Order: sequence, then structure tokens, then C-alpha cells
Amino acid sequence: MRLKRKESEMNKKQARRLEAIRGLKPLSESERRQYTVKDVAVGGYLSIGGEVFKVLSIGKYLDTKWDFRPKKQQYWTYELELLSLKTGETSFLEWYEDDEIEMWLTEQEVRLRELRSDYGKVSRELLEYFADEEEGDIEWKGKTFYYDDEETYSALYFRDAFDPDMEGVPVRFFAFEAGDGTTLTIEMWYDDTSDSRPEREAFTGRTVRSSEVEVLQLKEESNA
Repeated sequence: MRLKRKESEMNKKQARRLEAIRGLKPLSESERRQYTVKDVAVGGYLSIGGEVFKVLSIGKYLDTKWDFRPKKQQYWTYELELLSLKTGETSFLEWYEDDEIEMWLTEQEVRLRELRSDYGKVSRELLEYFADEEEGDIEWKGKTFYYDDEETYSALYFRDAFDPDMEGVPVRFFAFEAGDGTTLTIEMWYDDTSDSRPEREAFTGRTVRSSEVEVLQLKEESNA
């Protein structure tokens, strides 16, 4: 039964990948140069480092104070859920605009039980300790990641970036970076701001240069 379920999941993934491939109707080379990641809508396509992805959804994060209270000035980070036309796997591209567009791509989900630290068990309390001390490190598969205070923050997450009535979900991002530039982010998701036992997820990723990203298609195109 388990084997049949696995085969069914693989078939669904393959079908979704093939559907995405058939939906790609790329812009001309001259048109592509007119656009950036800011212009892509759900159903659009991007090339990142030569790999092609379809945009499945777009969410956004509102940067807040550590206790989730609003800041005087709003800073937004956008998150594109992507489907790889090569593998059928999903990943996430986050971007925000400062003086220029900064981007980060998830590469792998990490099992929390695989994380180690000389400071003790990688618990909620340890992560809060790192945030208070503004230092710390975590080891994963022989690689050491060092706490990055500048990229650690609290936010409200909006699953649909374009729904004005959607309520934000509180989340904290604890950021770490290895010497080779690989990042490790541990996310804490709260039911509400008073939640004392938030759910946690962890991902590795990397910074993406603007030169790596090419807009292939802006939005879903009709097959008609």
C-alpha cells in the first residue's frame, strides 16, 4: 500500500511538471530584458541559474518589531513558490528591494533533529538565547553555520500577497550563514502572538544574484 501511495505521488508530480512545461510560452530575448522578478505574476516563469521554474503562488512578509508590533515604516519581503520544470520539486524565492533587489532561494528542507550545537539542544529557548546574545552557531552535516543577527527578524506572513483582507500570521526567522555563503534559516510559526510553542521549520538556501534571474513569461497564458 505504501509503495502504491508513493507511486501515485510521483505520478502527480510528473503530471504537474509536464503541465507546467506545456504552459511555457517564453518572451522574446529583447522583451525579457525589460522585466525583473518584481513584474512576474502567478503562472509566470523564471529562469534561475539556467533552471526554469513556474510561479505557483506569491506571498509576502511585513517586517515587524521582535514582539510583532508594527514598525513606523513598512518593509515588505515577497515570496514566490516555484515549481521546477526539471525536477517537479517546489522551492521558494524571496526578494525585497533596498537600494537594489536582493534575492534568496531555498535549496533543501532540513530535519530539525539533524541540527547540533555546542551550546546545547537546538530548541526554541536556544534560538531565543542566540537572538539575545547576537551570536551562536549550529552544525548540520559537518558544516557550521554562524548566527546572523542582521538577517534575523520577526514578521507577519500573508499567504496571498494581493488579498487586502488577509490577516498576517506571526513568524520569526533565525538566520545562520556558513563560510561558503550557504544559509540556514529556522522559522518559528505562531498561532498568535501569545503562542508559547510555535511550530518550527528549517531550510538551507543561497543568495541569488540579479544576473542569474531571467523573466521568461509574465503570467499564465491561455491555451486557446
